[in-house]
Amino acid sequence: SCFTNPLNIEFKSLTGQEEVRVDADLWTLFAKQILSPVRRHHTYSNFDITLAGERAHAVVYHTSRHWKSTDRGYSHNTQYGWYDFSFERQTDAQWLMSRVKHAFQWVDGNDALLDIHDPELSRTMQKVFCEESFAAARAMPVIG
Repeated sequence: SCFTNPLNIEFKSLTGQEEVRVDADLWTLFAKQILSPVRRHHTYSNFDITLAGERAHAVVYHTSRHWKSTDRGYSHNTQYGWYDFSFERQTDAQWLMSRVKHAFQWVDGNDALLDIHDPELSRTMQKVFCEESFAAARAMPVIG
């Protein structure tokens, strides 16, 4: 309920994929599938928000901690970076995210905790990161 539908997503530092334009429900399914297997605690700071009429842009630092018991390697994965958000005003009281860019400067711990090889997650990723989604994102101007 916090996203426009569709919305632009750029998670290249995590997925290796270019920006896509996808259905909000499909994106939230991807997020649920990749994050459900791990315990997580994300903190946000240094909010830099710019308003421009019916649009807004924000850069927000994040520390994203993930933990899962494992027999191989560290049980934690921590990403240090920022989110780059674009917002559109829907009503006087409601702003929705129209673009989310996730980037990190460095990662500490075990990258394998966020297992992108799970078959169900792989099927969702094929829907999210498909040529149609890449083409739709390229057709949209980047605001921010």
